[in-house]
Amino acid sequence: MLYGIPKTFTPDLMKLLMEVGHGEQLLICDGNFPYKSRNKDTVFILNIKISDLLNDILKFLPLDHAVEIPTMVMSGALDNGTADVYKKIISKYREGDSLGTIDRFGFYDLSDQVVGIIVTNDFTKFGNIIIQKGIVVEEN
Repeated sequence: MLYGIPKTFTPDLMKLLMEVGHGEQLLICDGNFPYKSRNKDTVFILNIKISDLLNDILKFLPLDHAVEIPTMVMSGALDNGTADVYKKIISKYREGDSLGTIDRFGFYDLSDQVVGIIVTNDFTKFGNIIIQKGIVVEEN
């Protein structure tokens, strides 16, 4: 264990987060998402809600300011309140409306472009989210 690192972070998750470059995308998905067919680096983080994991990740991984919308969910997330939960979390780390929506099959197509997948056993309906990494700047 290390100081300041969330208990939910595993060595595999830390490695994946460290390897993602500027402009590359990660998928955080629920237990129903068809992740296996994407053939991407996959990390399993169990017993945590995607929203809590998203909050933990965004403490360390900057969202991309080079694009207007650095995060994407399925449009069904608008109907069940999941998008509102994610917007609240994202707003702590980036100003403005930074959460986009896309239909289910468009989201599946977009997920083929991610460099890594974080699989949870959260079953929040339409809880899947894709995040695009920005640049890390040196603190003065």
